[in-house]
Amino acid sequence: MNTQESINLISIWSIIFPFLAGGLLFKCLNKDSKIFYYLVVADFCSQMSRFYLGKSPALNFIYNIDIIAQLLLLSVFFQNKFSSKNRLYFKVLIFFCFLIVLYFLTFENLFEKFYTWWVCFNFFIYITLILLLILEYYEDDNRYIGGSQSVYLYIFGIFMYMSCTMVIFSLWDYISSNKSSYLNNLWIIHDLFNILMYILFGFGFIIDFMTERKNE
Repeated sequence: MNTQESINLISIWSIIFPFLAGGLLFKCLNKDSKIFYYLVVADFCSQMSRFYLGKSPALNFIYNIDIIAQLLLLSVFFQNKFSSKNRLYFKVLIFFCFLIVLYFLTFENLFEKFYTWWVCFNFFIYITLILLLILEYYEDDNRYIGGSQSVYLYIFGIFMYMSCTMVIFSLWDYISSNKSSYLNNLWIIHDLFNILMYILFGFGFIIDFMTERKNE
């Protein structure tokens, strides 16, 4: 097993850490942490399917459904995070995301392929929302200081993962059909940021648990 295969294997199984941490501490987690735990559960299903199913129509379906689950959960997470001046931007951006969901459910076969441009579009929206939220924190220090520390880990994790892997997903079809291309090395970047994201999620659950216990 070479280095790339080893990192890929670690990437697949790295989700076990937040899955177990969040599951064991679930009752003590706040609302935001529970949303991200549900996100971990959805990803856990797709990660394990990736390991056991390999390339198959069923895996394409699971990946595509995971996109919808991710959209639903992150929409709930972001909906109360913005002030009134930016809430309209959130609603408009998420509305376009759900229009695309409606399009895929109506006109596309989710078993046929993994629609990576759909992933890229959603990632772009999420990154935009995160930057908008960071701007709000920058303009209002009290919101930043009063916020949950675990939330910043979740935001940092998804921001780093999505911003650094969006290009890789845009090249998915080319990379998948050209195994000899040097671009296959980009999977190492994907896997490293996948590992980082899940580690941050796991520590976020633990920090949230410790904070809740301290406040009791």
